[in-house]
Amino acid sequence: MGLSLTDTLALVSNGYKVSEIAQVSALVSSDQENGNNIIELAKKLKFSDFTQAIDIFKGPDKSQQKTSEDEQTDKGTDDQPEKVNNDSSADDQAGEDDVDYKKLYEEEKSLRTQLQQQKQLENNQGADEKKSDYDIALQAAVDVLN
Repeated sequence: MGLSLTDTLALVSNGYKVSEIAQVSALVSSDQENGNNIIELAKKLKFSDFTQAIDIFKGPDKSQQKTSEDEQTDKGTDDQPEKVNNDSSADDQAGEDDVDYKKLYEEEKSLRTQLQQQKQLENNQGADEKKSDYDIALQAAVDVLN
């Protein structure tokens, strides 16, 4: 089945990167039964939210399989660290693209206000040097009469 061109364009417009689209495509091809549902979910969510949702939906199935394996082998401690490692790797992937937009916005805002203040000071300084028409005419009359 896979992703169609319109599905891919919808994901791109939602902010997905090429590697993320490839992951979604692989997920769709691995689960043919729920392929359309996966695509629709991906279109409505950002990639980080999408991966969390997929983990939630697939998580109970894996945990049920693990519990049945635990009952057979009587080992209950080996599965816990794997879950912790999977969670931390997902956090690392999400953290790679973090940009502090608030800080960038505040820097641009302070720069803009500083430039506006400088421009206003330049305009005000020029106003002091300029004389009105009345002052010019008065100065001319004083110069002629003296």
